[in-house]
Amino acid sequence: MRGAVIVAALVLAGCNSTEQATTSARSRWIGQQSDSFFVANGAPKQTHNLSGGGRVYTWENVSRPAGITTRLICSADIVADASGRISEVRIREDGIGMWNMSRCSEIFG
Repeated sequence: MRGAVIVAALVLAGCNSTEQATTSARSRWIGQQSDSFFVANGAPKQTHNLSGGGRVYTWENVSRPAGITTRLICSADIVADASGRISEVRIREDGIGMWNMSRCSEIFG
């Protein structure tokens, strides 16, 4: 039993976190065109226009692979300026993934 606990702790220690996913998403997407993000990751769920011409997109990736009883979810707010360039990525919801503790980390790497 003690060995199983140690193995589980070591596995979880190697898992990516929401914070790591946020850092990866920001480093990859800030400064890029929002259209490029949506072509790569799927269309936004909602769009909110900002007074300065920018937009906040609510994006979501939800799946339920065969044999998995829970849904896998990652959602984020993607903020773009008036020219469509991404200025901020904020993860809204990050569930457990297929291979580690962060679904967003699996998507944004």
